[in-house]
Amino acid sequence: MMRYLYAIAAIAVGSAALAAETIQPLPEGEHIAATTHFELAERFSDLSENEIEELMIGSTTDDDYIVGRLHEATDFGIVNVEVPNDGFSYGPRAGMNFQVAYFVSYPTSPDNPREDYVFPFSKADSTFEKMQQAGEKPIFADPVAKYPLVLISHGYRAHGLWDLGSAKRFARHGYISASMFYGDGRFPNDNQTVYQLMLRPLISKAVLDDLLASDFGEHIDLARIGMAGNSFGGLTTAAMLGGRIANSIITPQDSRIRAGVGVVPWLGAGTFHPFGTSNIGVDGVDNPFLTIYGTEDDVAPPSFSLPALNRMSSDAYAVALHGAPHILRSHEHEDAMNWQLLFFDAYLKDNYKSLKALKSAESFEGSANDQQMFEYQRIVPRPDLARNEAFGGENGIADPQIDVVRFQGEARYALTFSRLIDTSSVVYELQASEDLSRWDYIESKEIEVPHRREQAFQVDEPYRLATLMEFRPDFVHDEADFLRVRARRR
Repeated sequence: MMRYLYAIAAIAVGSAALAAETIQPLPEGEHIAATTHFELAERFSDLSENEIEELMIGSTTDDDYIVGRLHEATDFGIVNVEVPNDGFSYGPRAGMNFQVAYFVSYPTSPDNPREDYVFPFSKADSTFEKMQQAGEKPIFADPVAKYPLVLISHGYRAHGLWDLGSAKRFARHGYISASMFYGDGRFPNDNQTVYQLMLRPLISKAVLDDLLASDFGEHIDLARIGMAGNSFGGLTTAAMLGGRIANSIITPQDSRIRAGVGVVPWLGAGTFHPFGTSNIGVDGVDNPFLTIYGTEDDVAPPSFSLPALNRMSSDAYAVALHGAPHILRSHEHEDAMNWQLLFFDAYLKDNYKSLKALKSAESFEGSANDQQMFEYQRIVPRPDLARNEAFGGENGIADPQIDVVRFQGEARYALTFSRLIDTSSVVYELQASEDLSRWDYIESKEIEVPHRREQAFQVDEPYRLATLMEFRPDFVHDEADFLRVRARRR
């Protein structure tokens, strides 16, 4: 009997020709949400709600920012941001330090005894459920599990409390989420200034670093980190995913972010393209991105966000909220939340059913007239990292790895290795699957492999099996959502 040497990852197969469908809204979530400590100091309890909101937005000085008004015992969620000494990119903030606040929501145990705290802000959900106090550690639903993480980036001159409801919803669905307070008001009131754009992703990276170094770090799955941004936060998210602001290669980016959502994303207006002429810099975005836009949005016009989506090098999805303005109403926000959860379940949890629904769903039942615009959908086949498992070494193949390679400008997927042990003949078998459980044989090929690092096979759109750069005719398997290749010795 021949023994398999290497089990190759499943590879999602292009935009499937599935019938558009209406699907049920996602449930509220199976978990209970808990939050970190975010409490106004008692001595500032006489501040008006408008004064508190100005502190969360930030004023002209760092003294007029929410950090200085939080409870004296606050020991989490305040990070020091160090700005590079680059005057062109960071303007008057170059070489300076400033603080940023954030809070975390996460899935907790039903036995969590902590009390809720209501922050004095009535314009949005301001209940910090089961809030931990200073010095307390998080109580997780599963104390040994690692959870996916979603960073939440608010709009320009907004603040993190607008995102508390969404943060708790993510937590109920099994995510850790972190909501930031950028304090945009501390910087010039001009969102077309390059350094204003550059500071946002720089702050986001600092928050992620701080979070991973905290008690939450050991509970975060580093391979499953995403980011969701509203309006100006959508631009921040695209930059973190690889977009180049002003097409500049020194844009702060973060390869730890594996998927992103822009809700009514501001990606330019008028004659201004924040990622360079015609938003050329977004071609650096090479991880999945979902754009949710309002058809009546005159602040973040779809005429900018949709062409930018088309320039990205990643899986791409667009959902229209028909009749929606820039500031989403509650029913439109609920639609946007459903799409975000479906998207992150597909890409951060590797949920096959969610991916299949994301590829085929046109709208959610009972929605506010949401519609996935399939003409913008693009699926780039890629190895599923969760199945990138090597059965090598003692079994005859050394240093196996799935790589994404470029050949004549196209992305292709290759099994590479340093050498085969005690054999020079390998059979590669192409298999296809609809659900990742049953795999059907398509074809196999035997090749002689030199004892050096070499490309052993490649799978690319339109799904051709190749060996050592020798391509067979195009192959299409209409029933397959995934492909894999397995290697075995003679």
